[in-house]
Amino acid sequence: MILALYPNLLNVSFPKKYLQRNGHNSRSEYNQIANYAITQSEINIQIKDDAPNIYMAKILEQIESKKSVIGGILTKEQLNESFKQNCIPEEFVNYDVNTYYEFLARRRYLMSQKIRDYYFSL
Repeated sequence: MILALYPNLLNVSFPKKYLQRNGHNSRSEYNQIANYAITQSEINIQIKDDAPNIYMAKILEQIESKKSVIGGILTKEQLNESFKQNCIPEEFVNYDVNTYYEFLARRRYLMSQKIRDYYFSL
């Protein structure tokens, strides 16, 4: 369902262990379709169990420095395109456990719009 157009796709999900550590212990909470993303294993390893606002701060830093730390996104345009192609809200860079449900709702909406747009383009 989610297609990665870039080989350096960010892992945009809230890591399972991060959610569990913060009280989201039910599979129905952390195994949400809207929380899944296709990503390289190297990126998953670098993200570990960090909150999105933590690992996104590293991505924003690498955009500023032009030195790759997590994946290969080195410009704001690449980040925005990755977010757009993967139905990630721009606010994701600030999200933590307190905004998990907001993230899921926003991403579901963006995913539904992408599907709707594709359907009407047929």
